[in-house]
Amino acid sequence: MIRNRNKRTQSLRALLCLFLTPLGTSFAEIDSKAEEVLKGFSERLLAAKTIQVKTLVSVKVSQGEVEKEDTTMGALLIERPNKVSLEVIGGKVPFTLMSDGKEKTTLVPPLAGYTVEPAGEDLSGLLTGVAGNLANQQLPLVAALFAQDPYRFFTSETSGIRYEGEGTVGGVTCHRLKVEQPGSGMEMWIEKGDRPLIHQVLPDTSDLETQLAEQSPGIEIEMKIAFQDWILDETLADEVFAFVPPEWAEKRETFLTSAPRQDAALELIGKEAPSLEVPLLDGTQFSLQSVKGEKIVILDFWTTWCGPCVMALPILAEVAELYADKGVVFVAVNIEGVGPAIVQNFMDQKELDINVGVDEKQLAAGKYRVGPIPQTVIVGKEGVVQTVHLGVAPNLKEKLSQELDTLLAGKDLYK
Repeated sequence: MIRNRNKRTQSLRALLCLFLTPLGTSFAEIDSKAEEVLKGFSERLLAAKTIQVKTLVSVKVSQGEVEKEDTTMGALLIERPNKVSLEVIGGKVPFTLMSDGKEKTTLVPPLAGYTVEPAGEDLSGLLTGVAGNLANQQLPLVAALFAQDPYRFFTSETSGIRYEGEGTVGGVTCHRLKVEQPGSGMEMWIEKGDRPLIHQVLPDTSDLETQLAEQSPGIEIEMKIAFQDWILDETLADEVFAFVPPEWAEKRETFLTSAPRQDAALELIGKEAPSLEVPLLDGTQFSLQSVKGEKIVILDFWTTWCGPCVMALPILAEVAELYADKGVVFVAVNIEGVGPAIVQNFMDQKELDINVGVDEKQLAAGKYRVGPIPQTVIVGKEGVVQTVHLGVAPNLKEKLSQELDTLLAGKDLYK
């Protein structure tokens, strides 16, 4: 059995962030082909007036038959010299970083607050403070897109970079570069041709596995950092960089006295459930208030790119269907900030027929302090949050059935 799996996942992220952060003068031995490819990426990135990209970080820790997967997604928009929109969801601590060129705003839903400070003159000054710490912990390498010199970002304190040939990622032919550093390394896949953009990075986790092997024999760790949906030099409206405070968030002078917690949603247990109104894919509207006093509600917060989320949906739907005639309602709330057409297309591909709410503005995600996903919340008939599940339990069906039986018997789960 894997013990302290969350701690180990965090340790992995911290280790990767450490070796991926440029520290000083470059001492790397770089072969000519690798240098050409890496400089091509850096020059193309710096030449782009605007950048749009999604970063998907997946970490899988397994030992025997026990497995845990952690996925984080960042949606990034950049307009030079200093406008940014970065939304991070699904990680340990979700957050949003916005800069309209004048003010930099950092929103941290688990703290139900945001801070505002001067934006600075260029991108390099934006990924600092709380936003910088959270980004580096959860989205390794995203800092390269803010760097004044992306080439130096990857070559500083690197012992060597060599060209490894070509490969294909998602149908795109890429150059493969092997980056070596003391005690660690990674493989970078950069698109071949006139769009030399990074498509994926595969960190070498073998040293970390060796460090953990004494306490956890047979432990295996896989990590992939994917860069998807690149769009360069497309005009972006000013509105995409404008921050509109959510109704549930309070302006703070600083976050220094409040550390974000990945389990902040657990504080909702035993309290009145936050109001929730969300449009469903079938064209109707779900209102939590409208079923108060009549129904037990299972809310599951999920995204299409979260593997554990998608795995859990059919299980949750099966249990809810078994209890539907007993007054149980299930709503799977998509929180990735996309429109209903994208979510519907995904549901059709997966052949899932369930109640799906689309939290396009991510208001529900903030109210329910969604951090790690999936996050499943059971609200009792009287509108009180009875329990919150973070991630997918190995015995999800049995556990959920037991909890519903307890509630139907007139007992509370939190007492």
